[in-house]
Amino acid sequence: LVGALAVGKLADVLGRKLTIQISGVIWVIGSILQCASVNRGMLVVGRIIAGMAVGIASATVPLYQGEITAARIRGRMISLQQWSITWGILLQYFVQFGCSYIEGKASFRIPWGVQMIPAIILSVGMMWFPESPRWLIDHGREDEALEILAEVHGKGDPNAELVQLEFAEIKEQVYFEKQHGAKSYKDLLAPGVLRRVSLGTSLQAWSQLTGMNIMMYYITYVFMGAGLTGRRGNLIASSVQYVLNVVATIPAIIYIDRWGRRPMLIIGLLLMGFWLFLVGGLQGRYGNWGDVDGERKIVHLLVMLPPSYETPQAFGSSTTTKASPKELSSAPTFSCAALPSRWDQYPGLTPSVPCLQKNAQKY
Repeated sequence: LVGALAVGKLADVLGRKLTIQISGVIWVIGSILQCASVNRGMLVVGRIIAGMAVGIASATVPLYQGEITAARIRGRMISLQQWSITWGILLQYFVQFGCSYIEGKASFRIPWGVQMIPAIILSVGMMWFPESPRWLIDHGREDEALEILAEVHGKGDPNAELVQLEFAEIKEQVYFEKQHGAKSYKDLLAPGVLRRVSLGTSLQAWSQLTGMNIMMYYITYVFMGAGLTGRRGNLIASSVQYVLNVVATIPAIIYIDRWGRRPMLIIGLLLMGFWLFLVGGLQGRYGNWGDVDGERKIVHLLVMLPPSYETPQAFGSSTTTKASPKELSSAPTFSCAALPSRWDQYPGLTPSVPCLQKNAQKY
């Protein structure tokens, strides 16, 4: 939440490219503290620092992708970020699964140490990526922006039709924003703007309030309640969700620019609601928090949940980006109106689940 809010200034002052690199450095610092932690305080500090990095990256990366990518594939490119996230979740899960068989402190230090690798690759790899043309034009560096657009969209030809169209459109948006755009955060409440801001924040907030991440965090307990016990069997069964997490994101990448954001979002949310009601009913009727001989049918239904659960999540960021009006396309308004509302649900949702599970055993 704090990191996403900070993007408003960082991305406009330092640039999108440098902000992404900084997020990687901050993540490495947080990972080092977690890996080397000797007490809970040190571990919590490391988690806080790493959380700031996640907030910065999650707000800046889709912004950078949207500004560097051609309009016809913009939704697909932004959805690739979500796909990459699902791959990271899957790989880290199996790293943790393997380390669970290690005796001693290395079992938890290795996973926290390994997570530094992607951040290092991101920060170093961004050295070979161009700066956002929009940011360059906003800072009076139009020649550099045209050169980058030519390399990205015109195979080096600055006179290519697409290059000139993109260049003219970005210039028009930047100049319009300087004259009529949001000058401060209170402009987010201006007439005609509040509805669009509410749409963007609601899409992000409700995508988290559905409980998708909670299901992923506590899936082992869900399977335990369905009767699947034993560390090896439970963890392998839980991994199915993470595999399907990756697979179910692919349709969003392929069809988001063909079918549109709204139809896919509606279909995905309806499917998500159906599976939630079904799993909740089966868990309430047949489930039990503990070692039980539950029917395997429940387990089979549980592992079918993630595909319909993950599809709307894959293009949530893309939909929110497109919901922003022209005068609210800058980094400050985008980050403050959308991404923080995605993260401010976690402090309430995540700790509440163990309490609910504990109380559920009484009934």
